[in-house]
Amino acid sequence: MFLTSWEVFNIAYSTFLANAIKKSGLTLDEIALYVAEDTGSSPSKQYLSRLQNGRIAPASDKLNNALSKILDINAIELLTAAYKERIPPEVLARLYEEGFNCPHRVISKNKGTHSLKISDIVEKSIDSFDVNLELRIAIGNRLKIARKLNKLSQSVAAHRSGIHHSILKEYELGEREAGYVSLVKLSQLYGISLDWLVGRWHGDEDPQDSDL
Repeated sequence: MFLTSWEVFNIAYSTFLANAIKKSGLTLDEIALYVAEDTGSSPSKQYLSRLQNGRIAPASDKLNNALSKILDINAIELLTAAYKERIPPEVLARLYEEGFNCPHRVISKNKGTHSLKISDIVEKSIDSFDVNLELRIAIGNRLKIARKLNKLSQSVAAHRSGIHHSILKEYELGEREAGYVSLVKLSQLYGISLDWLVGRWHGDEDPQDSDL
């Protein structure tokens, strides 16, 4: 049975995940093994434990989708709980003020009314993530190429740019969208242009020929 929009939007990601793991009867080692079979990479038992205990931020979309299949839960519900915790507090407060905490808020339209559901919002967000996935991967590949051309390890590049190592790794894998400030920092560090980095340059530019 699916949760209501109200329940999904108000449950903590770690609580939702912990309940799903408990209900599945699987051990963390078993879950890690199944994730490896599904994604090709295995999270550690310690990482999964910290996820369900709320000691770290929610997992990536890729891992959450895998966990949803393994734990036999609805992916939209798990992603909703994860996305909510990524929303800045002031934005989240505004959402509540606007009535997004109501599972069946009716909005007047020229052609009638309809119920606004959090699950609908999340599904549209996922569609947007899918559309941007190709771009994120392309930028991630360019970041990796530029870093290697500069003969820097991820840890060194992260330290010099002031970007957390795990976040830089997600940028290069296309699992996280890099913001403008981060792209500027990395382009300056690697000596490359932003146009080349985001794919707006269609010529034969050498990535080390910087426009900055």
